[in-house]
Amino acid sequence: MSQVAKAAQGLRWTAAARADEQRLKEFCCCAPEKKTRPWHEWRHSRSWELEAQTYVREDLPIPPQPPHYVLLAEDDQGIAAVSGIQHAGDFAFLDVMAVALRCRQQGIGRELMRRTVLGIAERAWKQGIPEVDLACKIDPRNEPSIRLVSSFRFAKVEDDLSDEAVEYDADGLARIDGEVVLDYWKATLRPGDFLPWSAQSSSNVRSIDEWVRAGGIGSGRGRAQHDSSGSASQGYRCRPSKVSCSTGGGTATAGPPS
Repeated sequence: MSQVAKAAQGLRWTAAARADEQRLKEFCCCAPEKKTRPWHEWRHSRSWELEAQTYVREDLPIPPQPPHYVLLAEDDQGIAAVSGIQHAGDFAFLDVMAVALRCRQQGIGRELMRRTVLGIAERAWKQGIPEVDLACKIDPRNEPSIRLVSSFRFAKVEDDLSDEAVEYDADGLARIDGEVVLDYWKATLRPGDFLPWSAQSSSNVRSIDEWVRAGGIGSGRGRAQHDSSGSASQGYRCRPSKVSCSTGGGTATAGPPS
């Protein structure tokens, strides 16, 4: 087993609780940068990581209540990674995925995604839901996150921006009110494709890899709807947030680490 694999598998994985609130406020997945003049035009060079960090520290619902679910990975130094999702019925949205700055390049981002997806699959299986649409938003400059979600069979959904006040900068990036337009990514999860054991072995995360290789996640379908809500289940609705995923080295919307 490689050192990278050992680092990812040596973590402790738990659902977030109220006692974790203060530690999450200190979570760091973005390197600080010195602001330059003019202040109002300054932007962090990896703004998606800063957005993910801010979301984890200030907006992540702790303790989470359905449809929110928060997964933590810990090592001897504290919180190594965190994912926050909304899951109701046949729709799930990845609000944030982030790997601590000190834990990059250790394979933790992929392990975080596998366990997050497995949790969604198990909840759907137990509720008898045969198919779940997964979605997230990713900054188009966030290549590590794009590679990560692509490896899990997510596909980018082309968005119709014809009715928006869109401007394109020198790099060809679409912006609205100065902010980069995030890409919408979507996949279809069919729990029955890889959970025939009726979701009793949550530690069997290797099945996710087998499922991905077998094409268990379908490509996204339909148009991106930035203001749409997810499907209702048990009275809950998913309301996609601005930030999606963030990982060390990159983030989906903020950016997932690789």
